[in-house]
Amino acid sequence: MAKSQSSSSVSFRVMGEDEASRLLAESRSGRGGRVSKYYGILEAAKELQPGKAIHTRLSRAEVQGIRQYLTKQLGDKVKVVSSAVKGEEGQYHVIVLNAEG
Repeated sequence: MAKSQSSSSVSFRVMGEDEASRLLAESRSGRGGRVSKYYGILEAAKELQPGKAIHTRLSRAEVQGIRQYLTKQLGDKVKVVSSAVKGEEGQYHVIVLNAEG
């Protein structure tokens, strides 16, 4: 049996990296694929202006996870600092800062 050959070309378009990331995240979440629980923080960090900060509270393991995730996605554009929450064992304040400002 002969293979079917198509003479049509593949359609594509060029888009910004941010738009492509959003498209991929929406596609994955819509079909049950894995999207990082830190994705919302990543999107906010991309838009973070000098002099502004993002604050959240996480467990010790999650602090390491968000550091690795943001470093992988944004490199040295942001700085992640943390401090233990007084009176709450295992909980940390996490601050994300714009490192370029």
